[in-house]
Amino acid sequence: MLEFIGGLLLEVVEFFVGLSIVRDFKRWRGRPERPLSEDAGQLAMIEWILLPIAGVIAVLIGLGMYAAGVPGFWCFAAPIAGLLCFAFVQYRRRMDL
Repeated sequence: MLEFIGGLLLEVVEFFVGLSIVRDFKRWRGRPERPLSEDAGQLAMIEWILLPIAGVIAVLIGLGMYAAGVPGFWCFAAPIAGLLCFAFVQYRRRMDL
């Protein structure tokens, strides 16, 4: 139980540190200030909804490639590369960086 509580607290701290880094980065690049709640909502949607769904899709694509007879390395590398590209594009677009 203590491990669960510690993990949950660590996730909350990581979220707020990430949020402050994003806001500082936008301020450094001269972007207009948005409300904290808007930035927090966008970051939460990326971290807790989009990326897990994209991860599941990447695993399914890898399994489909494996079933089709593609070599094992490509079954792992191609979906991961696609997932990283998707995450990068969504993060920059949704966080207005």
